[in-house]
Amino acid sequence: MEAGDFAQGAETFRALLDRAPEDAETVLFLGRCLKKEGPRAGDPRSEGRERLKLNFEETAYRQLKAELESKH
Repeated sequence: MEAGDFAQGAETFRALLDRAPEDAETVLFLGRCLKKEGPRAGDPRSEGRERLKLNFEETAYRQLKAELESKH
């Protein structure tokens, strides 16, 4: 999904709401997609958020796993 692809974002948030209809954040972000509004500077609910990643990257997974294991 590309930045600014509000239709795809809305589809993703609708699927999330099917699983957890009480999730207020998902409702908020679905509303923003429907209004075609991007992130708001200074909004603690969206500031500094990483985008949802839908693909699996084995190298990144192994790096994260090694880092987490080294902290124990």
